[in-house]
Amino acid sequence: MRRPAPIAVQSPLIEVRRVNDCDPAGRGVFARTDISAGSLIERMPVLLIPRKQVFGANPTAKRAARISWYVFDRGKVDGQHMVGLALGYGSLYNHATNPNAEFEHISPDLMHVNARRDITAGEEITLHYKDDPGVEVDLGFEQRDSQVT
Repeated sequence: MRRPAPIAVQSPLIEVRRVNDCDPAGRGVFARTDISAGSLIERMPVLLIPRKQVFGANPTAKRAARISWYVFDRGKVDGQHMVGLALGYGSLYNHATNPNAEFEHISPDLMHVNARRDITAGEEITLHYKDDPGVEVDLGFEQRDSQVT
């Protein structure tokens, strides 16, 4: 099988590729080289955005509807409910019920992605979007396990 060309490369460890050639929006983060369990894969700054600017019926939230696909809940920060938009490749990691990586909240505006197990070159790097991998949750889309591509 032909390996798809990367559409973005920012480090020697990872790259972004199309997950499915038929879906131009379907992207994922892939290992460029073998990555050992416990390794830091990516350090990501996080833009904090008031939740009401992304979700709700107000005009600002309606204009931001598509960004809601890429943000995650950060809870209360300085008394205001916030969502985060991870920079770098942070918002492009796909979800899996049995992921090979995990995110670590360092501070409200900084996250790390670390390998949960050894990851082979060419394998898609996936995260569990909630804090408890192995627990199935309704995320509004079909879930899958990590897989080698």
